[in-house]
Amino acid sequence: MAINVSALNSTLQTKIDALDAATDTKEVLLLSKALDAAAGSTSVSDVLGEGVVQVNNVNSEGSAQVANVQNEGATQRTSVAGVLGNYTPTAGLHNVATSGDYNDLVNKFNPNTLHSVAQSGNFNDLSNKPGPAGLLNTYAVSYNGHQYWGDTSWNATGLYTVNIPVVGGASSKFIVTAHIEHEGNHEHAWRVYRSVNGGGWTDCAWGEGSGNPNYAKGHFMFTHDADSNSTIDQSTGQYIDSPNASSTIAYRIYIRRTGGPGFWMNRTHGGNPYATGISRLTVMEVSV
Repeated sequence: MAINVSALNSTLQTKIDALDAATDTKEVLLLSKALDAAAGSTSVSDVLGEGVVQVNNVNSEGSAQVANVQNEGATQRTSVAGVLGNYTPTAGLHNVATSGDYNDLVNKFNPNTLHSVAQSGNFNDLSNKPGPAGLLNTYAVSYNGHQYWGDTSWNATGLYTVNIPVVGGASSKFIVTAHIEHEGNHEHAWRVYRSVNGGGWTDCAWGEGSGNPNYAKGHFMFTHDADSNSTIDQSTGQYIDSPNASSTIAYRIYIRRTGGPGFWMNRTHGGNPYATGISRLTVMEVSV
């Protein structure tokens, strides 16, 4: 129950003005009765009830303020989205879907300035999308073993590569460069053989040529000098191959005697030996 403060003040003032020494006790008693009459009885439940009313008022006002903030945020979000929806990307960057779906960003690259990416958005497929023509892989090997041939058959040398993974696919070309140190006192020839996708060795022949077959069947001919016992000779050649290999490729040098006495690789013919050498083979994969 609410207290009537105005009535209480009036009653108190009246009683206080009427007090004197002879009647103090009596008047104090009457004053307390007047207070009871003016204020009435106020219980704990009355106080709690009034508190609940005030709490509800505060909650109601707070809800109204939260709603106002949320409405203003929605208004600002709509305004920003409208500005971004009309945004034009700067040249040289990328195009972003105007819907704002950045998950679709992978489909908005410019393959002319970056690389060709599968339109599915699968970056794992990037290895199958090489860039402009250029070097894709290089492999080099050396061999210092001493080998001798005294016949006219094609003989496999110890100068060869292991199976090299093909990076650019079946369209790749391979530049094969061989440097061979040797000695003989007559003509000898050498060829490049290949193994595609782990298969057997086959000749990368350009054709057998014409005339005396002993001199026409090699890719390259070895030079020689009159002193076959003390001076190592050298032969370097390069071959560009298009093997149509999709998995692996390997190369090996084969040598044959075209006439005269035998032939030594990586050492002099005589002298047991007078000098030794190291032969090398380099393979470069290129895209075109």
